[in-house]
Amino acid sequence: MRSTREERIPILWPERLERTGFIEMLTMMGIRGGIPGWKQIEQESEILRRQIETGEMSWPPSDGLYRILLDGMGREPPPLEDLSPHSFPFFMGLPSILRVAETLLAMSQGAPPWLQQQTIATTLHEIYHLSRWRHFGRRVYVIERDTFELLANSDLPDMPAEYLVAPLPHFYVRFPDGVFHFDVAGDPVPQPAEGVMVGFHPAEPSPGKKREVSFLITGRSPNDPADDNVAFVAALVRPDAPVSQFALPDAAHAVEKFGQKELSETVPRAVIALCLYLQSEHPVLEPVPARPRKDPALYSGKKRRRIEKENERTSALGYIRVGRVVEDVKGVTRDATGRWKLDHQVWVRGHWRWQAHGPKHQLRKLIFIRPYMKGPDFAESLTIRAAKVQPARRREKR
Repeated sequence: MRSTREERIPILWPERLERTGFIEMLTMMGIRGGIPGWKQIEQESEILRRQIETGEMSWPPSDGLYRILLDGMGREPPPLEDLSPHSFPFFMGLPSILRVAETLLAMSQGAPPWLQQQTIATTLHEIYHLSRWRHFGRRVYVIERDTFELLANSDLPDMPAEYLVAPLPHFYVRFPDGVFHFDVAGDPVPQPAEGVMVGFHPAEPSPGKKREVSFLITGRSPNDPADDNVAFVAALVRPDAPVSQFALPDAAHAVEKFGQKELSETVPRAVIALCLYLQSEHPVLEPVPARPRKDPALYSGKKRRRIEKENERTSALGYIRVGRVVEDVKGVTRDATGRWKLDHQVWVRGHWRWQAHGPKHQLRKLIFIRPYMKGPDFAESLTIRAAKVQPARRREKR
């Protein structure tokens, strides 16, 4: 049983964002409650769909701010059959979201065009991820360090993406401390990555239909929550594309110098491996409920200040701990030839396997094979030990 202090995690990015004045700024822009509730988003989406169906509004819009935003972010409007607010390009066309973009554009007059675009794009992505994350239950996964190393360094299987099941349409993954640092355009000082907001649309794969996978990688500023770095990227994944080839090369453009490989390779690999691990047989999961927090208003003096500081340092969210502390496998690497030469002991990389089971072994289940040692010395030691085991003999009664 872990101690109480080990159950605590630092305050997470979604909580810190609420303390930066971000919510109040959106409220001043005319969005009730700061972040639009999903009920409001669904209502706006339904109205917009009806206007498109009746011809009151053309789709896709040929001009206006919406088209400028799409072009600036390199996105295409969704097809008519997928006018869902869960799709980010359609989410951007909702009245409340366009009102935010218009206000930000007016506030940033005189700034360089790239800074205007970056400010608007960052704000819209933050609203999108926060809204969906709240709507789908505020789920947080905290990956143990050794488990993260295993997942991030294990080869992904060549299974088609249509078999990949997300645990939820939107969730947050907290990385172990210090796994990598990254900077962003306009802020060359690297920050430690805290985690990633992950969105799947749709969450359940549909045969023959592409899925949009969205990532918002979050940083943790040592100075002020308002300085937290965020980098966002999305990709459309074909149902027949093997998950082993999934990468986000465009993510490298979200940073200037630090974190290019991690954002384009490590983060998507870790997220996909996490999804596979959660859908595999017997994942190690431990739900940790939200800790009760004391209300500082009920106290005074030093005790009140101590409670306020404690609330500022620790998260109020419950989470699911993924994995457990295992043997150190940081030295697991693949030979340049891709093969192991068994004249000495070596590590076999972790990998995934479709295990046959059921009647006549006709069914398949996904299992994760952890790294293990392999080599002649190991085999010889097993043989020697086996040779020393004497067969059991029945003792005769006298």
